[in-house]
Amino acid sequence: MARLTAGYRCRGCAGSRTGAVQLHTLLCLLLGVSVVVALLSVLLKGVAGLSDLLKGVSLAAVIVVVVIIAMSRLWLATGLALLTLTFSIPLPILRRLPLAVPFFALLFPIILGRAAILKTKEITLRDSISRIMILAAAIIIARFLYDRPGSVWFGGRGGGGEAVVFVVGGISFFTAGAVYGAARGSEGKTLRFLVALLVVVQFVLLAAQLRQGLRSLVGLSFYRPMWFLGALWLAWSVNRTYAAKGTRLLPYYVASVMILILSVITPHRSRPLYAAAMIIMVAMNYGVTRRVLRFLALVSVGGLIILVALGPERLPVAVRRSLSTVIPSLTGTEFVYEAGELGISSERGWQSEFRRMLYRVGLRRIREHPLVGNGFAFTLEELLFATLGYGDLQRATAALFGTSGTYHNSLLELGVFCGLPVVLLFVSAYLLAVVRFFRLVRRSAAGTPEKLLGSALLGFLVAQTGQMLINGAAYDFFVVSIVVGVAAAWSAAESRSRIRLNEGTRSPEGRRGQG
Repeated sequence: MARLTAGYRCRGCAGSRTGAVQLHTLLCLLLGVSVVVALLSVLLKGVAGLSDLLKGVSLAAVIVVVVIIAMSRLWLATGLALLTLTFSIPLPILRRLPLAVPFFALLFPIILGRAAILKTKEITLRDSISRIMILAAAIIIARFLYDRPGSVWFGGRGGGGEAVVFVVGGISFFTAGAVYGAARGSEGKTLRFLVALLVVVQFVLLAAQLRQGLRSLVGLSFYRPMWFLGALWLAWSVNRTYAAKGTRLLPYYVASVMILILSVITPHRSRPLYAAAMIIMVAMNYGVTRRVLRFLALVSVGGLIILVALGPERLPVAVRRSLSTVIPSLTGTEFVYEAGELGISSERGWQSEFRRMLYRVGLRRIREHPLVGNGFAFTLEELLFATLGYGDLQRATAALFGTSGTYHNSLLELGVFCGLPVVLLFVSAYLLAVVRFFRLVRRSAAGTPEKLLGSALLGFLVAQTGQMLINGAAYDFFVVSIVVGVAAAWSAAESRSRIRLNEGTRSPEGRRGQG
């Protein structure tokens, strides 16, 4: 890298350390090369296949470069955050490029990344355990390029859109972990402003949904959860830098907790999951005892028995739909079934019976190609049209309108598209990171920022993992990847700190300092 960038220096790198200069400079050069490649793709438009391939490569390079360069500009990161309120930039030339997807996936690492790029050490893989996730992402990218080398459509249903979901999720995992491991403090005023901005946007979105039910207004802000996590994360960052100066930080934590509470009591499909997140936060902060665990288990099992004993016709519709995923008899007489091999319901796609059908189709596809997957050379509509034998494609598309092109289970999608080995890689990274992070949070002192943020991340991860396995939308996989990446890097950073502390204590200099 040093040899490549020796003859060029970017103005934005002035005053930075050598590692940051090389990284930033290389990214600027890559951006320029990607523009040249894009121009070549236009000139070679008549050459079959080559133009599309160059176009796809250049477009991906531009997105990655712009996102990483944005780490050095907090004002740019704030602007990108505002773009997440829409699905795409409303300009004709960019209409097919919903930049909000990758930008929002990396928003919070971008905000913290100013310290990582301009003020601290060079980012390395040692700052997280994300090698497993990077390997999984590489397999996904290779399969995607093999199946759809000319696809530049980053949204839509199935195919290329699903490939980007998993690839950007893997990149988010690494970026979040690497930036966390390298960052050491940030500017207090800017962080406070961003905390206030996130809280304000959060309450605006809540008010809009409560009054008008405008789900589309939320766009790719991922409903409420991500704003809560952002506010709490930034408040914790302020605490790390300014707690020693006597700064009052209680309002930040109060606002963050209020956001989570409102997320539970307002209309949302996953209120039980966010209730579970709150329970974990409280349990981690006030002590997890056997009595508490027995009480929670008793309430959960007892409540389920009571609901089932009341009978399907007496259950609320939302409860009936949720339970029918595991207990089909609870669907009641509300649903009208159509003839067919898989017993498709006429309900909207995101409800329970249709999800069971999607699960069966997904498992069948995995059995066909368990090791390498089916790839991305099809859309979900095409897949179901062939599998279920619909009379016409228009009817199949209409029935799939509510599914957003997913199997409503991210792990199932990963297995269908890329095979079971990639699923195993993701699950291994997830379990390793969560177990290590749980031990770290449990050892933290009560009332400390580490305890507060750590328990919030664990509780939040429970909610979002449930969403990932039940809803399976793109943002669920994004959020889980980011949180797991941060948890992994946090555990690694704390482990290295303890090792350095122990080595300093054992050394003669350390013993003299203690004396």
